[in-house]
Amino acid sequence: MTTAVALIALSLVDHAFAGYRAAAGRDGRIDKTRFYRRAVIFGAVQGAGVAAALAGLAGALLLTSAPEAVFADMTIAGRSMVFFFGGYATLVFATFVPYLAGTLEIRTLATVTVFGPLTLLRPVLIIVGSAFAIAHADLWQTYVLAVVAGLAHIGSESVLDRWIPSFAFRE
Repeated sequence: MTTAVALIALSLVDHAFAGYRAAAGRDGRIDKTRFYRRAVIFGAVQGAGVAAALAGLAGALLLTSAPEAVFADMTIAGRSMVFFFGGYATLVFATFVPYLAGTLEIRTLATVTVFGPLTLLRPVLIIVGSAFAIAHADLWQTYVLAVVAGLAHIGSESVLDRWIPSFAFRE
């Protein structure tokens, strides 16, 4: 169960950051704090919806045959995802240290050298992370869940890119 909780936490954080990225640079006001906060919350709520849908799919797949074996296989694949995506999340959070403590130049350097490339690599990393999970799985149910989870996370950012600007100037 801790594997599922870790994956949900990683998904929520990823979606919250995706909400922020979708909002960045799309509002003309000087004080964007409220706008960004709403975008982060919107992203996290979407992440909760994705996590709930994936949990429902996992539950349905568990009912297909031998629930204990399917659960064990999903747990093994999930642990590999936590390892892979946890490393990515650790790198992102480590980049916040100089970003939060530094000057404008250091923040700009962190954004350009780490945040920017990691944002561009996100879809590739999701595909590789899903493939990494599949490589550690044996059952078709786990393959289905890993592929759907990867596609849901890749697609969710484009949904946020479309919806975040729609409330940009609502107050």
